[in-house]
Amino acid sequence: TVDSATALIGFGASAIGRLPQGYVQNTVGTAIYQRQAEANGTAIDRGIALTDEDRLRSYTIERLLCDFSISIDDLKRRYGELARPLATEMAHVASCDADGLTEFDGDRLIVTPRGRPFVRSIAASFDAYLINDGARYSIAV
Repeated sequence: TVDSATALIGFGASAIGRLPQGYVQNTVGTAIYQRQAEANGTAIDRGIALTDEDRLRSYTIERLLCDFSISIDDLKRRYGELARPLATEMAHVASCDADGLTEFDGDRLIVTPRGRPFVRSIAASFDAYLINDGARYSIAV
């Protein structure tokens, strides 16, 4: 969604919702989902609570995917000193980029027009949970 809602509720089997506290996923099987929803009014199967660092990284990834840039000053205003390590990560991403996909000016990491087709891979650099030991879900080329 393009709005700034703090809660997004997923409807249907296996749907994922996001709350300020974290993510929830509905039961995967359609028949089970229907029975649970009718009986309980909800069919949430599992969830994960977000840490402050998770929120910081989520915001960083979202801004890169939506705006093609992220500012350290913006991160510091929102997340305080927790944002400091991301400055080093942003500089590292740009310094390892020999193809001109990103630029870093000391405050802002920018995905260049050349890098926009690869923004998913660039943003993935900031995913603390991404394990590069084989694809479990769809991956970017």
